[in-house]
Amino acid sequence: MAYVISSFILFVVFLAGAIGIIANYKHKYGSKVYFSILAAPLAFLILLFGSFTTVGANEVGIIFDELNGGVLEETYGQGLHAKSPFRHVTTISTTNRTSYIEVYSQTEDSIFAKFEITVIYNIETNNAGLFYRTTGSVDISSQQLNSIVKKNLQSITTQHNIFDIMGVSLE
Repeated sequence: MAYVISSFILFVVFLAGAIGIIANYKHKYGSKVYFSILAAPLAFLILLFGSFTTVGANEVGIIFDELNGGVLEETYGQGLHAKSPFRHVTTISTTNRTSYIEVYSQTEDSIFAKFEITVIYNIETNNAGLFYRTTGSVDISSQQLNSIVKKNLQSITTQHNIFDIMGVSLE
């Protein structure tokens, strides 16, 4: 709201300046007068359109505010939102994503096994700011995802033997 008010004040200042030049100098400065008259509404429109952002369907808006410490916990949901000129909004899709990963891991009985894993994940609206801060991107890189899956898989497979993992019917 303060952004809209400041753009309106800027509009009034430009318009008052143009009227003052016209009244006092009786068109002595010619093109400068016309520039001031055109700059006033143009400045107002630029500030007005820059003070809104839209977030599409199945997206969440991550807010980066230069004056308030970077990425904020607050996010924008779907729709049109008023924003400060110092805020930059990055949208992240909240739809399901799929990644196929092949990981080698060792079992409790020291057998290496190849695991083919399909990971289906999405970004929760409530945790989108944390996700963006952690990954530094709108999506997780394959290296980051492989690292997370491998770490968790290895912590589990080392607690079980190969027959437990593959199933008892194979014994």
